[in-house]
Amino acid sequence: MKWGIFHRVIGLFPQRFKFFVVFVGSHLLAVISILIPKDSKRIMLISYPSFAGNMRYIYERMKELEQFRDYKFIWPVENKGVFGKRENTKFVMYGTVEYLWQLLRSKYIFSSQRIPYWKAKNQIGVMIWHAVPGKRGFWFDKRYQSWVGRLILKSTLRKIDYVVATSEFTKVLFSAIFHIHPEKILVLGMPRCDALFKEKGEALKRLESLLGSKIKNRRIVFYLPTFRDYDRRVTQELFTNLVKDQKFREYLEQRKALFIFKPHPHDEVFVKKYSDEYIRVITNHELMEAGLTLYDILPAADILVTDYSSVFRDYLLLNRPVIFYIPDKKKYCETRGLVLEPFELWTPGDKAKTVEELLKALDEAFENPKKWEKERLWLRDLFFKYKDDRSSDRVIEYFWPLSSVKK
Repeated sequence: MKWGIFHRVIGLFPQRFKFFVVFVGSHLLAVISILIPKDSKRIMLISYPSFAGNMRYIYERMKELEQFRDYKFIWPVENKGVFGKRENTKFVMYGTVEYLWQLLRSKYIFSSQRIPYWKAKNQIGVMIWHAVPGKRGFWFDKRYQSWVGRLILKSTLRKIDYVVATSEFTKVLFSAIFHIHPEKILVLGMPRCDALFKEKGEALKRLESLLGSKIKNRRIVFYLPTFRDYDRRVTQELFTNLVKDQKFREYLEQRKALFIFKPHPHDEVFVKKYSDEYIRVITNHELMEAGLTLYDILPAADILVTDYSSVFRDYLLLNRPVIFYIPDKKKYCETRGLVLEPFELWTPGDKAKTVEELLKALDEAFENPKKWEKERLWLRDLFFKYKDDRSSDRVIEYFWPLSSVKK
């Protein structure tokens, strides 16, 4: 049962009225929720894409531990049919009464986005943000400068009991961006980064399985662009221009390189499936169907090409070359904007604005992978206190201290 009819009716009214109804209704529900008993062994895990990211790695680790055998894990998803059945795990569809009921009964709510408005005071809301901060957001976001925006922010952030950070430096960033007291911010590490410390050979096998073909003596380049709020078709155009560029294709052949493009989840609708000997496209849907996340295959990359995406910060843990392909830098900075500026100081790799410059940067990365190593290691140590595969364990140990989590 869904409440889609309710949303359609509300949609007929002005924006401010819609906001008022949702805002008041959600907070009223949060008050009522206090009266509903919470199950201390029921954990809701919210991520986007569904069943991925930091929440997925915490979940997989808990499933390995004996003490969580009688816990119930709740995953809100867009499509239950993709995930099948898993022991002690319940998948619920967003926007359904079942989803709401499970949320109201769960003691713990872990999220990589935001904690739902109707989270009650007798629940524990833990936000493990989906990125190491770099872009403007929340209190730095121009979209929230109105009184309505600020009210939304304050209401949203009050629901957060804890934020998980990766270092003392990112702790300061989170405190500023979310206006959260530093005592609520826990430096425990990013659970998804645990996967980066797996053997490269394991990641290669997963990638081969995903692509349905062997990768023999190939240099692997991942292209992972960010989501562009100002124009969702820019990423499509950038990729199309690369595919159509004959020099680019000849370069890949010459270098025996495999160029793997994974669009941001929001951009997948604009990107057509493409596959040839040197260029492949991988989507979140494919990863989901294969039971994988991006971080299960990311260690296979010899070089990362990105732009303003935070993924490069996690990739620093591998200490491999990063290239920043930024034809629209001026436009992006004027619209979304960055928290860490100047851009050049916080991005340890060659910058490219044209395909020709990108090819030159790839040459540098292939021939001299240590070129930006000093800067990479400096930023790695600034962004990450821990350089190991125990971030999931640290999160679990903090909230269940008697667990005695062991590798």
